[in-house]
Amino acid sequence: MSTSINLAFTKQFEREIHEAYQRMGSKLRGTVRVAQNVKGSSTVFQKVGNDVISVCHKPYQFSCWNKTDPNYRKLLAVTDENIHFATAKRIARRAVLGFIDDPTYGADHYHARSISPYWARGKRPTNVIGQHIFFKLVEVPL
Repeated sequence: MSTSINLAFTKQFEREIHEAYQRMGSKLRGTVRVAQNVKGSSTVFQKVGNDVISVCHKPYQFSCWNKTDPNYRKLLAVTDENIHFATAKRIARRAVLGFIDDPTYGADHYHARSISPYWARGKRPTNVIGQHIFFKLVEVPL
């Protein structure tokens, strides 16, 4: 049964993304890099920034990925068979694609209220959500 639910979520997600791109094509145009003077049928773009997985797996970026964290083993054990995990992945995909508003207002750093890291001193937070304070420290060139 969980396989059919998982497949249903996947199919629905693909359909929603396809429809959103169809509706928002012109709005998304400004977010896409275009290569000039392309010869032939392909071109090479320079990689800009990090992908979500490499950011999440960066040492000490998210404590659940630290091998000494009590949640690490739980994280490795969860699968798409878990409806909550499958739903969380669906929401994460939508957020990464920009279909969900960013409550951190573009933050690229955060910390818990219980600590005061050196990089946050004198910086203005973009938002505070629960016990986490968010900051935008890196300006990304277009």
